[in-house]
Amino acid sequence: MFRKLTWFYRVFLSALFVALAFLTPRIIDQPLRFFALLGAVTILQWAVLRLVFFRDLRKLTRTQVRLTWKTLFAKVVKWYSARFFKWGLFGSLALVAVSAVTAIVDIDQLADTLASVAVLGISAAACGYALKLKLAQKAQEAATAEN
Repeated sequence: MFRKLTWFYRVFLSALFVALAFLTPRIIDQPLRFFALLGAVTILQWAVLRLVFFRDLRKLTRTQVRLTWKTLFAKVVKWYSARFFKWGLFGSLALVAVSAVTAIVDIDQLADTLASVAVLGISAAACGYALKLKLAQKAQEAATAEN
């Protein structure tokens, strides 16, 4: 499945880049067209992935319990340091601030900058949550080592 997914993204992204080269002049000045293209690409990707992997995914068995966000982030937190998450949080917040100022200053690019604020805000929230879990993990390790 990994090999199939890798080839899917190679072909899909190559076609997307070629298509964007031709479509960019038509969508760059109109936010509605930008969001329509973004929605169309998302729906197309979902549909093609569903068709390509339908047979493979039917063979897989479901787990009894769904993976929670806390469990997922707890696994990611083990791989990286607290410094990594601090830089990610501060960097994301700085970029959110820059994008917000850009949205205020350049009203012509409002759709693009609001999309940037949303994506970078989600990134900042994820880094903040991971940092919280990392600091809790470090405190627990320190308490265990102390005993």
